[in-house]
Amino acid sequence: MIAALAGCGTASQVPRDYVWAGSDLNFVPEARPFVQPEPRPAGRAAPVARAAPPGPTVPRPRPAEPGERPQSTLPERISQEGATAAPPLAVPRAQPPAAPASAPPPQNTEDVRAAQRVEAAQALLGTSGLQDRAFVAHVLRAAGQDIAVDAKQPYAAALWARLDDSRVGKSSARSGDLVFFRDTADLNGNGKPDDGVTLVGVVEKAHGPHVLFIAHRAGKVRRMAVDPTRPLVIRDGAGEVINTRLVRWPGSPDPWTTGQCLTGYARPR
Repeated sequence: MIAALAGCGTASQVPRDYVWAGSDLNFVPEARPFVQPEPRPAGRAAPVARAAPPGPTVPRPRPAEPGERPQSTLPERISQEGATAAPPLAVPRAQPPAAPASAPPPQNTEDVRAAQRVEAAQALLGTSGLQDRAFVAHVLRAAGQDIAVDAKQPYAAALWARLDDSRVGKSSARSGDLVFFRDTADLNGNGKPDDGVTLVGVVEKAHGPHVLFIAHRAGKVRRMAVDPTRPLVIRDGAGEVINTRLVRWPGSPDPWTTGQCLTGYARPR
């Protein structure tokens, strides 16, 4: 072995030695140039190498007794003394009951009944085979009203008389009111406009004196219009119906309109 090393040194003419690295995991030889040690002065002793201080003594684990679980040499992550107890679960507090929502303001019974009369009349639009009595009685019953009248009189005239204390002005009509007309039919057969109140309808919409209403006329439930302030106008310049033609009397050149025949309005209570 020594001869082999000496032979390798003759190639470069430089004496070299080989020193193994200190790590047990690295066995690669490291070539270093040989350095001649300097001569020590006479009378000076060579330094004495001091031993390294001893490391900490690690206790050897105690062998486990029969039936005993071996003790771990690893330190506990959390000691029993230093362990922190889990906080108790938060119990939600009982909330006080919510205040009840304020009840909606009570509706005006008169307005509710008026709307019910309008809805009932609208539902009968286009229906045929009815008479004034059946049509109006149905509308009143839809609003929970049953107005008794004198059966000996024509129904419209008897109802107008019965609602004497519920009448309103011709410019104060509202939806759901009843509207009355005179001399729309020759009930007594004398050919003269002297028959009193002969037609009743239900106000659908009112814009001042101009009113749309629903009534049974000429065998059918129809929508018509009336404006007593312009009784001879059938349509205005925009084409809107202002009055509806109702009847032509003998000797009259033109049919009478709703504006000419209007008697008045009443508001059932």
